[in-house]
Amino acid sequence: MSVRAMSWVWDHSRSKPTQRLVLLAIADCANDRGAEAYPSIATLAAKTGLSERGVRKAIGELEALGELEVQYKSGPHGCNRYRVLMSDPASDARSSGATEADDTRHEVPGTRHVVPGTHPAPRSGDPAPRSGDPAPRSGDPAPRAPKPSEPSRTVKNRQRGAREKRGTRIPDDFTVTAEMVAWARERVPNVDGRWETEKFVNYWRAASGATAVKRDWVAAWRTWMLKAAERAPTSGRNHAASQPPMSATERKVKAALEAGARVQALYDQQQPLPIPRLEIAP
Repeated sequence: MSVRAMSWVWDHSRSKPTQRLVLLAIADCANDRGAEAYPSIATLAAKTGLSERGVRKAIGELEALGELEVQYKSGPHGCNRYRVLMSDPASDARSSGATEADDTRHEVPGTRHVVPGTHPAPRSGDPAPRSGDPAPRSGDPAPRAPKPSEPSRTVKNRQRGAREKRGTRIPDDFTVTAEMVAWARERVPNVDGRWETEKFVNYWRAASGATAVKRDWVAAWRTWMLKAAERAPTSGRNHAASQPPMSATERKVKAALEAGARVQALYDQQQPLPIPRLEIAP
């Protein structure tokens, strides 16, 4: 914060209220000479309460007024470099004649133009050049803003690994391999593998949402089989036990077959044949 630069703005600036507000925000970031200020447009907008478009407009008007010098994209990280042109009105009047006779530096308010082959004379308030600094050369390109850094190889590998770990829906060609059959015989011998696998495939093909997406479907199948083993009776479970109930016709046929089998057994033993009584379910 520069009290001197802000005091000059309050006492000597000829800018309008909006322009002066932007100039005060810049002076607040400058040194006592009003130089070396690097606030971004977003920072100035936050300080003044103006829009970024309004800040840019005020900066251009301050340049035209001769109270602000802007070196575009010459500050750190490509920011603009600002300098509040503090001057004493009395000293400006005394030096006006000498300024008109200077043919090696032609200035437009807010900018500095140098005649080719010459270097600009130092202004009052400019920081002194350091020893060892290279002299500016004519035609050197303006400094560019640094390029955004690219993701490192480690970050790229992590992103690739994250994509590879994403789950998928159950494959259309999901099959039980020989290794899976061997595992089921050892771990869940009381489970009908074909019946439970069919239920497993039908369930997950009809499912939707995030739960229907998995990274390892073999592991999901094993979990399903283990749960089926917990539900199965301890005496064993066969395919006939899980069949749907018989219809009335099937029960009649079964009763007739059983009666015929009993008659045949009595005949084979050469015993008197009782008249069989067939009980037909209604």
